[in-house]
Amino acid sequence: MQFLNEAFELVNELRKFGEIVSGSRREEKIVKYILDKLQSYADEVKIHGFNVTMWIDNGSQLYVKNKSKEELIKAAALPYTPRSHVEGNMVYVREFGIRESKVDVEGKIVLTEWAKDPDEAEHQYLEAIEHGALGLVLIDNYPSRLRRIVVKGTYGYSYNPSIPPPIPALGIRYEDGLKLRKMINTDSVSVEIETNVKIDFEAEGKTVEAIFNGSCEKEKILITAHHDHWFSGVSDDLLGVAFLLWEAEKIKRQKLLREVRIISFGAEECGAPYFTEWYWSYGSRWYVKNVALKYGLDTIYAIYNWDVVGKGKIVISASGFEYLKFLSRKVNRVFLELDSPYFDSYSFSSLGLPSATINTIRNVMDIYHTDKDVLECLDSNTVKEAFTLSHKIIHNLISEKHALDASVNVKVLEKILESEIRKGNIKPHILMKYRNLMEKYGIRVLSMAITSELIKPIHEGDYRTSYSPLIQKFLPEYIYLKKCISHVRKILTIISEGYFDNVVTILKKIPGEVIISGEEKVVPLIRVKPLMKHLELGNRDVVHRSLADLLKCLEKRTSTNLERIPEILEERLRKIWRSL
Repeated sequence: MQFLNEAFELVNELRKFGEIVSGSRREEKIVKYILDKLQSYADEVKIHGFNVTMWIDNGSQLYVKNKSKEELIKAAALPYTPRSHVEGNMVYVREFGIRESKVDVEGKIVLTEWAKDPDEAEHQYLEAIEHGALGLVLIDNYPSRLRRIVVKGTYGYSYNPSIPPPIPALGIRYEDGLKLRKMINTDSVSVEIETNVKIDFEAEGKTVEAIFNGSCEKEKILITAHHDHWFSGVSDDLLGVAFLLWEAEKIKRQKLLREVRIISFGAEECGAPYFTEWYWSYGSRWYVKNVALKYGLDTIYAIYNWDVVGKGKIVISASGFEYLKFLSRKVNRVFLELDSPYFDSYSFSSLGLPSATINTIRNVMDIYHTDKDVLECLDSNTVKEAFTLSHKIIHNLISEKHALDASVNVKVLEKILESEIRKGNIKPHILMKYRNLMEKYGIRVLSMAITSELIKPIHEGDYRTSYSPLIQKFLPEYIYLKKCISHVRKILTIISEGYFDNVVTILKKIPGEVIISGEEKVVPLIRVKPLMKHLELGNRDVVHRSLADLLKCLEKRTSTNLERIPEILEERLRKIWRSL
């Protein structure tokens, strides 16, 4: 347990710097601390400065009054709430923005429960804007804590600058929320919100990079975490920074087959210039574009990232099938999945690089982005396992000559194409085109193209009406079309047998569209509402005929989607080839 004590001592030192916002003076101080530590281990240490939009809450207030009582309630402004002073009547709306409500909130300040998924606050906020609210106050679902989640002025996840959020949003403690609800139930309540925030569009964020020379400079292992955090930020992500410093001391003693770069990113939580909708992971995106591209993406062998490790079951989110296969050989009792778009590793995997993040994010929602994200809330067994696993994985990545096998990605796609050819869904020459790409560009570069072009972050349904977290899917359009075909065939069978009870239930499972987020590309699937209306009217023959015709269209779209794969890959391969 000695190494745990060392890690927790490092975390205690790091947490003394307080809440770290990229571009702030506090970031300068923590960066200096990290830099000084790494200099004693690494062959070279660098600081990369880059432009960020800095947002700092210097103390926001919620002042409440009714006929018999006046009270100041402690609150935390949600980034990017503007500097503002608003007054108005408060109205409580149960689960506002989560379910449909007929309560008039125009010109009022909305009090409501925080959604079960804390990140859904951005959806609740946008609902408040659209309904004309003056402000939004979210009651935390857990007692005695304040929370911060970034809210935006627009729907979507574009990488381009966007408009600022127009109204204030605050988070308050659960017990204060109960108190306010009782006040509203017995009397009219007026509130005054003052958000004392600072926004600087010309701030400079910082990333620290330490280089450890290896015998092969053409192959680099990147070990990463982020130092910016909301409130105390122990699991998200001071423990990750502590791991970097702990691992640096171990790497110094190793004989390195590959060059190692240990990187502590700034601007992971927010900071993307001018209110960019994809506001997180900006520091790692900037690094990829302005640093990694200069020394060559083809020299990056693998990335291993640490983020939000605290308690519960450990998950490793990895970029593609070659990394997942490597991990499956090295670790036990760990859930493996495709890389998540919510981690810094995605900045690399979106370009086709082998990347992974160790995390327990699904099990820390009670402390996520709160002032209760402290050492006492961590599970020492989880932390011990994460340190041990991570050290083992990194050691293998550094020392194994053929740790990752890029042909795994290539073979997965090849098998899908072979299967569809056997079924008669696509023509054999598609597979020949694919194999020609393999010969022309090589397996590793083709593997990069597959990861970057065929694994995408997906939002199911329209942003406004169906909030859901982004998830990574391999061949998403193909997968969703196949699901639609399966549902339609099932419905046709049910109708032909004279049963209609389950038809509406199955239709509801079909999303009208999916969005490839970041690219903001809409993939239309099936608009089921007209069919459901015909079912209500008893027009069963119309529904059956429409679905039969639709099935043919879906099958054709699926074939066309697969047949375009070599063309899509070649376009990406040319770009990769030019950048090498």
